[in-house]
Amino acid sequence: MEKSIFIYEKNNTGVTLKKFISGGETVEIPAHAEDAGDLTGLPVTVVGAECFKENGIMITSIIVPETVRFLEHDAFAYCVSLQSLRLPESIEVLGADYLIASGLEQAYIPASVKTIDRPELIDREFIVAPDNKIFSTDGFGLYETRNGVKTLIAVNASDEREGYCIAPGTQKLAPGALRDISTVKRLEIPAGLDNIEEGSLSFTGGRASGSYGFEEIIVSPENTRFLIKYDCLCEQNSGDGLKLIRYFGGKECFLGDDVKRIGNGCFKNTRLEDVTFPDTDFTIGDEAFSGCLIKYAHTADGDIYFGDEDQFTVESFVQGFGRRGRVFDYSEYDEFLTEQYLTEPRIRMICSRLKNPADLDGEVREKLKKRLDESMPEVIELLALEHNCATLADIGELGLFTSENIDKYIGLAGKLEEKEMTAWFMSYKNRNIGFKDELTFL
Repeated sequence: MEKSIFIYEKNNTGVTLKKFISGGETVEIPAHAEDAGDLTGLPVTVVGAECFKENGIMITSIIVPETVRFLEHDAFAYCVSLQSLRLPESIEVLGADYLIASGLEQAYIPASVKTIDRPELIDREFIVAPDNKIFSTDGFGLYETRNGVKTLIAVNASDEREGYCIAPGTQKLAPGALRDISTVKRLEIPAGLDNIEEGSLSFTGGRASGSYGFEEIIVSPENTRFLIKYDCLCEQNSGDGLKLIRYFGGKECFLGDDVKRIGNGCFKNTRLEDVTFPDTDFTIGDEAFSGCLIKYAHTADGDIYFGDEDQFTVESFVQGFGRRGRVFDYSEYDEFLTEQYLTEPRIRMICSRLKNPADLDGEVREKLKKRLDESMPEVIELLALEHNCATLADIGELGLFTSENIDKYIGLAGKLEEKEMTAWFMSYKNRNIGFKDELTFL
């Protein structure tokens, strides 16, 4: 076996392997520092951060001695050829991403391990020593038990199963436990689970991959904390109404007045396009609607129409939900409508905004009305392409058709050969203005 050369650094208990310099395909880490000057003979107790990153690409096997207690973050990172890693029953701490970009398909957790930093990043099959008193696995999930509380802390995201039942006896779900499990469509909640932190179920799905996360969540009938309502996993607190944890329904969702909190990432990357909010007070968490291509939102203050804009634009809009303590912060929405060129959907957006002027600045209001008024011939032509008389009616309600301009617009509709639109204008004139002169274009 070719001798391995390392750079060492003194620590409080011995030395840390700072960097692997060279060696063969099989590396046996020395129990004590070798050829290290004054450090020679001190026990090797730590494999340092990114120790093998630069020169470990061809290593196929690593043997770690009994002296080692800690693996720092990225300890074996980029050992892409690694097929075997022998860890001793002395390791106490596994650092975050200690196996990132390595060739190993399994992560062995010795009985001595007490701490795993960011376990959700391991992304491999877990093999746990049977006599480890803190960690356990059911073949997919990794569980941690401390002070009598069993917590799901990670899953094997490389396992492409479609359903998972959280292990019986589990009481808590860690925030990142179900990170990036886009293939799991069915999740079962056991009776004893009573703590799911906000955002814990928001990592699943992603429109770019055509996945929308959970399609079904089943709660044990014996669970008294959680229930399914509004196609959503909900947490119920006595007297405080419902907190929505994770939505798994279709394009339309109607929320009742018992909803008091929409949790972080609740609707993230779901199919949702049309949502009706409660009429009573409620709060909205961070990124609750991130990744949703929402088209309509119905609030107590009025309706919000988001048009048919691209994902990037809608994404910027939906960040307004819950911002500054409001159901919806219109700042970016209003700026967009005052600056972007007109399309038929954007005309509908402007009308929707003017008809429902929640938090609408007076100056912005006048800008939007002026946009429609000064561009009315173009507006009518765009609406005519879609035979859209409903939006004409909205414009009429805004008072933009007057005795001074109505005949001109009737004539324009006639030239466009839009009979339904022409009839609408004439009916509007008859009902709201009156026929004082003969129409010269007929």
